[in-house]
Order: sequence, then C-alpha cells, then structure tokens
Amino acid sequence: MTASFAHWHDHLRRQRSQLVERIARLKRMVHAVDRMMEASRPGMRLTPEEQVEIFGADWQPAWVEEAEDRWGDSAQWAQYAQRAARMTPEDWKATAAATETLSADLAAAKRAGVAPGSDAANALAERHRAMISAYLDCTHAMQVCVGRMYVDDPGYAEYYDALAPGLTVWLREVDLRERRGAGRRPGVREVGVIAARPGAGRPGAAATVGAGQSTGTSVR
Repeated sequence: MTASFAHWHDHLRRQRSQLVERIARLKRMVHAVDRMMEASRPGMRLTPEEQVEIFGADWQPAWVEEAEDRWGDSAQWAQYAQRAARMTPEDWKATAAATETLSADLAAAKRAGVAPGSDAANALAERHRAMISAYLDCTHAMQVCVGRMYVDDPGYAEYYDALAPGLTVWLREVDLRERRGAGRRPGVREVGVIAARPGAGRPGAAATVGAGQSTGTSVR
C-alpha cells in the first residue's frame, strides 16, 4: 500500500466516522423533537405499557387511536383531549378504579331489582353522569343519548350485559327516568356525544376512555 493510498484511506475513514457521528446526533435530535411533539399533543399521555397496566391485560392501546380517528374532529373529543393531557398515571388509576366500582354497583342494583326512577337508581344515574363528566361536560340530555347509544352499540351492550343480564337496557331507563323525574325539558338533541367507554365495549377491559356517538337523537 503506497503512502498516498494509505493517506486517502485514512481520510475516508475519518469522513465515515464523522458522518456516523452526525447521523447519530441527528437521530437524537429527531427523538428529542418527537418527545416534545408528544408532550405538547393533547390526549392521553400514557405509554402503551402503562395503559395495559392500568386498564387490564386485555386492553388494546390501539383502541384510543381508533376512537380519535373516528371522533377526533368533534368538539367533545377536543375537550376530552385537553383533560386527558392533564391526567397523570395516578389520575387514570383512580378514574379506572372509580369506574369499575360504579359498573359493579350498577350490576348489583340491577340484580337486586332496583327500579328506574327510584331514589337509589337516581343516585346511580348521577354517579354515571359524573363518570362521563370526568372526560367532558355531560348534560343530562347527553347522558340519555349515551344510554341509548349503549343499547344500540353491540360493543357497549356486550360489556354491560356481561356484568348483569339486561344491564344495558336497565341503565338506559335509569338515566332517562332520572332526567324525567327531575323535570328536565324533553326534546333536546345532542349530536356527537363522546362517552367514557368501559374497555371500548370489550368485556373484562378496565373502564377508560373511548368514543361513541348519538347523532340526531331526540331525548323524549
């Protein structure tokens, strides 16, 4: 190997080393930008691993993306995304636990024969509305639309009826009777409702956010 060739080879090796270092630095910059973009993005801040830990082994992180793809243009989703972005993992754990407790109490009330419109049922209806309101402002009219959506959506119906047979229809009636009993005006329309969805309708998944819509549904 001549001296000139060795010099040229060393030069190429140094250039390659510099390029590798530059590529590594650019990758670190891209990762940093990605993290900043993710941090500034509204919506759930949980990693897929944290979601499974909090919501259960059968939880699918892709469900959140599916919900956003479907409802991301709605005002309700924007409100949910803003609130979700402020929630810590501990907040999500508390919300999931509270929703599981409510689901269990609803099922127990249905099995015990609690009648829609009774004081006990009305108290559960208020807890149900408060659960939805953790994610977005939920009026009584919207709550009734959500209850009807539960019945019409096979995923929701499967989830609730697995807790207690007939629970989905019973919950719809509980929400509707509570609204009527309070003397609230019927005939209100709620469009683009987004609800807290227990496990996106899959039985056994911990309760968390998903989406549903009741379009042009008249509350009577």
